[in-house]
Amino acid sequence: MLFEWGNMIEDKTEFSSITEKQREVMSLLVEFKTSKEIARLLSISPHTVDQRINFVRKKLNVSSRSEAASKYRRLSEVYDKPIYEDSDVPKPDILAKVNVQDEAEKLLIVKHPEPSGLDGVADQKQFNRIGPRVFVGKFGTLARIVAILLIGLTLMVIGVLGLAVFQQLSQIFAT
Repeated sequence: MLFEWGNMIEDKTEFSSITEKQREVMSLLVEFKTSKEIARLLSISPHTVDQRINFVRKKLNVSSRSEAASKYRRLSEVYDKPIYEDSDVPKPDILAKVNVQDEAEKLLIVKHPEPSGLDGVADQKQFNRIGPRVFVGKFGTLARIVAILLIGLTLMVIGVLGLAVFQQLSQIFAT
């Protein structure tokens, strides 16, 4: 298993060392284009195409163009995909249209999906607060700190009570 992780890290390093211009050439090489066709499409010299392919061959530790194309295709399928998709968190320009009192309130607003009516036209966007209103505004930070302290104090009391119960039970079973 350790050997596989070592290969994955090595492959990722090899793939990330390929420049954007080399990727353009390799993407076309993977489509079985010749050096002349690639040069024509990218408006560069065929010698430049061959040079970029040779650089990639060295970076991928392969001996031929076809091996370079195969390895590049395999690596691009794994490492060239986005890790995260778009989230539903509204963009700042959407938040600017919402009437909010301060920056802290902007953090507590989330956009609901847009329901569409029978005619397919989206209804007006709705925004809801995630947290209670007491955590927003002039004394919002103070309210959050007090809430955190109360939760912490409650957990400490529960812990002390648990220890007391454990001590009593251990005394009962010790006799």
